Amino acid sequence: YINYGMLAGTPDLLAAVYERDAQLRAPAEALASEFVSAQASLALACADLGTPTLALPMRYNFPNDPKADARYPEEMEDIVLLHYLRRKAFQRERIFLDPEAFDNFLGSSLEGSNEVFRKFTADLTGGVYPFG
Repeated sequence: YINYGMLAGTPDLLAAVYERDAQLRAPAEALASEFVSAQASLALACADLGTPTLALPMRYNFPNDPKADARYPEEMEDIVLLHYLRRKAFQRERIFLDPEAFDNFLGSSLEGSNEVFRKFTADLTGGVYPFG
């Protein structure tokens, strides 16, 4: 389905989608919550404009969810974009709060896509708190 997780296109195409989405947002909000209406108005705008679409593999919007880990283990090995969906294992807004929170996250024992993210963070930073 079309969502805000991954949009790509020419500047003219994206401008047209943005304009049509803006026109459809208020009517959609009258029918559903802000979150749902934004997803609906985007999909309706793309359908109305005949926007070309391409279904991407899960690795381009992989949720940190054990069910996705089990269902798509081959995609988990090459995650391009991790969709932070579940908060049970960690809270992303706390990871970089201070060196102690960062070290606690890197030292945590995680599984599946959460472990992929933890390992990527450790590799990217060299295990050193990157701020201050």
